[in-house]
Amino acid sequence: MKRILLSIIFLLTILILPSCGSADLGSNKLGVTPGGSQDNGYAEEVIDEGIVPKSSAFTYEGAFSEHDFFIDSNSECNNTICIETVFSKYKPIISENGKDKYIAQLIMSSNINSENFKHTPVDLFIVLDKSGSMTGERFKQSKEAIKSIIKKLRNEDSLGIITFDQDFTVERSLSIVGSNREALLNQVDDFRVGGSTNIESALKEAYKRLNSNGEKSNKRIILITDARPNVNATGEGEFVDIIKSYENNIGLTVFGVGIDFGQELAKAISETRGGNYIFLPSISEIKDKLDDNFEFLISPIANNFNLKIKSSENFNILNSYGLPEQKSNEITLSAKTLFLNKSKGAIAIEFEYNNPNSDIIIPMNNERIFNFEWSYDNLDNVKFEKSEAKYFSPFATTSGNYEYSISGSEKLPFLVNMITVLKKVCDLYYESQDYQAEELLNKLLADLDAVNSILNDEQITKERQMIEKLKAIISKEVK
Repeated sequence: MKRILLSIIFLLTILILPSCGSADLGSNKLGVTPGGSQDNGYAEEVIDEGIVPKSSAFTYEGAFSEHDFFIDSNSECNNTICIETVFSKYKPIISENGKDKYIAQLIMSSNINSENFKHTPVDLFIVLDKSGSMTGERFKQSKEAIKSIIKKLRNEDSLGIITFDQDFTVERSLSIVGSNREALLNQVDDFRVGGSTNIESALKEAYKRLNSNGEKSNKRIILITDARPNVNATGEGEFVDIIKSYENNIGLTVFGVGIDFGQELAKAISETRGGNYIFLPSISEIKDKLDDNFEFLISPIANNFNLKIKSSENFNILNSYGLPEQKSNEITLSAKTLFLNKSKGAIAIEFEYNNPNSDIIIPMNNERIFNFEWSYDNLDNVKFEKSEAKYFSPFATTSGNYEYSISGSEKLPFLVNMITVLKKVCDLYYESQDYQAEELLNKLLADLDAVNSILNDEQITKERQMIEKLKAIISKEVK
């Protein structure tokens, strides 16, 4: 029998949305993202400085975290996390065999009501890098971020502050914010930069003080740094070992600053349990970014999330995006912590259709694709478990390179296209293949314009501006 392969990507979109019993898709619906990268701000900052970033600066999870995805407003959800599925199809810009890809978006919803959501009272230590490398704009950004945090904290929250260069200084012991807000804001203005960078000592001190003096169930450190340590611990493994001693009780958020930001270190330490990171934008954008995200950055919703997928005999799993990549017909994806987010994050799984006993080149209607089991621990350490089977269904709409049944479900495959191309473009540039890089960017821009002519998405418009800047940098090299 003729053997025909059709590559299929199923993007498993991980979204937590409150108030799912509502029939309104409105703005009160929240999403969820795994820990780790919450944006691609670092790559954008490097491009703004006229530099082509390394391909590792772009992450799928960062892009997914900055976007909203389709949610079935008629769904019911009575648990902390629920899952539903949406399918679509697209033509990849970069493809080894030229075949179309099929997408299954597994969308997660929640019974949390965002309209009156407030973070759980928190014991928070801010650990601020004041080393010499933080001089100038990045130190101003850091202090502006601290001021925004102070304004967002509630009176019942507790705050401590440690600054560090080669040594650390406890600027404020952990204590209730109360009516001390103005004094705290004035204190931040007095911080000054110093010498070398000893993250280890300051971080250990914050952990020790939170562990000894913190009384609330929600304990967190916010580390603000360019992540370039040069005293004591400097490697990713050393810091992960420090954090693992406390990760079950104390979360860690990293705010990155500067175009020489040590992204790999920040990514590694923020992927521990309770961890996440964002890149601080320009001073003018910090308030908006923290107004949108602060409550959620310090609000984990579940721990030990696991998703086990076993494909049916006619489907091969090829890849995954948004969490550690795996390639086998039975995979387990995990996230140590899930966080609420105004934007809805995603996980992507790539499949290949492979039916050796049939001449049919596409999946049959209602053909079983895979079985999956998923579980998580809620914040009371109660485990939830569920298993389901997912089946293929045909599409009703064709628009450019995308086919789908539900409007809006073309966004996720586009983002996979976008990040895949941007990573490849950066690699080509550093391999001195500038013409090929520019050609790929032209294809990406054409695809983006076609998608956004329908979606009219503000974030995609911003990403277009970033891609145009990247193209301009590479075009100079071509000329």
